[in-house]
Amino acid sequence: MSSNANRLLLAMAQNLRRSGQNDLALSTYRRYVGLEPNHVEALLDLGRLLFDSNEPEEACGMFERAINLDPQRLDHRLTFVKFLIKNHKSDQANSVLSEALRQTPARKSCLVRHTQLVLHKTPERTIEALQWVIRIGDLVGLMICAEYMKRYEGRRIVFQLMDETHKNLKADVLFKDTIDEIVTDEGPNFGFGNPEGPEVYDPGNLWIASTFYHARHGGQVVPRLNLDPSQYQGPAMEWGTYAVFSPLFDPPYNKPRGMEETFVNELCEKLYGTLGERAIVITNQPEKIHSKIRTIASENLYDLVYLVGRSKVYLGGDTGFTHFAAAGRVKHLFALYGANHSRDFATAITDLCFSDTIHAFTAPGKYWGTGTDTRPKCDPVETSMHFHLLQDNRLPPAEVDTIVQQVQGILSK
Repeated sequence: MSSNANRLLLAMAQNLRRSGQNDLALSTYRRYVGLEPNHVEALLDLGRLLFDSNEPEEACGMFERAINLDPQRLDHRLTFVKFLIKNHKSDQANSVLSEALRQTPARKSCLVRHTQLVLHKTPERTIEALQWVIRIGDLVGLMICAEYMKRYEGRRIVFQLMDETHKNLKADVLFKDTIDEIVTDEGPNFGFGNPEGPEVYDPGNLWIASTFYHARHGGQVVPRLNLDPSQYQGPAMEWGTYAVFSPLFDPPYNKPRGMEETFVNELCEKLYGTLGERAIVITNQPEKIHSKIRTIASENLYDLVYLVGRSKVYLGGDTGFTHFAAAGRVKHLFALYGANHSRDFATAITDLCFSDTIHAFTAPGKYWGTGTDTRPKCDPVETSMHFHLLQDNRLPPAEVDTIVQQVQGILSK
């Protein structure tokens, strides 16, 4: 069988597992592993399915093969330990865990960097290298990676909070349940490449990495925002009874994801006409809002995130506040997205990743077949997401009317 056919077989097995068709997934994974016996992720998936199918002995064999193939990884050892305990094999669990700690003693902490190198394809077909600081939405993607590391790899998360935007957001407050330690400078024992310091991980392309973890673990890897009312300095609201709309004007890249001004005001007018004071807009361009709807523009990003997180309904485009709405477990999230023309961008592993103490998540092949997906990563147990695709930077009037009716119905309950 060709390598392309093998990949299709793996994709079929993964889709069957995600859709809950475990018997078919089990037989498909067995077939794939017979063809690709050294594929670690497939062995782990097959091991999980075998445990669920009450075949613990064969499951143990799959985990042991995966561990032997990649002995430095900690996450599948921890998963194996959990399954062993669940199946009353405590002695074997202790043995596996002791061996994991012996082989990975340095993995006691982790710094997640918050910059990434982006390659930009220019119209002249040349390549420009841009070092991007992670924007506010990217910060949520970064924290999804950190939540995965903490929850499934047992790491202690150390985050370097040096970016002024992240300080404005109060990232140390919002993500305090994900981040174990915040540092604001490198310090004498913290420098990159310092063997005595923590290991450093760079997630690379956040919207590949976070998509991969969310597809595999769902809402378990979505960080839960800590909304501390003592830090809030914005206007008083009747929390949990209102809708927030965050329009996206003139995005600096990916023009189709922006919203036409007339469309934004049509939606604002209909929201105001239906909801009155229970509808608010947060925007950094209030002069573009011509409706009577209440508009809040603030340079205090934490206050805006707090307003979003305490709302009952959120509507927004492919922008940072939409990702914070997902992390804030807003009950109903309306994502108004444009066509994501990300083909003009690609991320590269920076030279930092070749240091002895700095590693990349996005090692070649780790996220094969995942693809970039900037849709909000929600916890489906707590958030219902309604996805709408913009056409020429707007939605048809009938679709707008449907959204407004849905929002009205939600808030009237």
